[in-house]
Amino acid sequence: RHTRSLCDWSSDVCSSDLEGPTDVLAFAIQEAPIPLPPAASPGGGPDEEADPLELGDIVISLETAARQAAVEGHSLSRELLFLASHGLLHLLGWDHPDETSLTAMLARQEALLAATAHLPGVASDLCDPEPAG
Repeated sequence: RHTRSLCDWSSDVCSSDLEGPTDVLAFAIQEAPIPLPPAASPGGGPDEEADPLELGDIVISLETAARQAAVEGHSLSRELLFLASHGLLHLLGWDHPDETSLTAMLARQEALLAATAHLPGVASDLCDPEPAG
């Protein structure tokens, strides 16, 4: 069985000006705009359930995430949630070609982490951007 490193994936699919290892890659399978769920669509109601929608794949470099978590002074779990949220936003159509859009995207990632703090299996300290101690 052949496994590829994230560096291999990154060099195949990325034409980034960023240097250094890639922490997260998102591979969208939707080319058209993502349809709104029924409750968000005109005439849709809360009783109407949307069909599952496959957005694509998110690949995270565990090695890079661990290194970044240590540098930022927070847990690996928090870094993985942060990177997964970044990949999810890319799958939903977000991008950050400039500093303004990157700032908006990072703020949305923090909001997503805060919104997951109450879920079973997600410790609130994972969603806290400040390092403990």
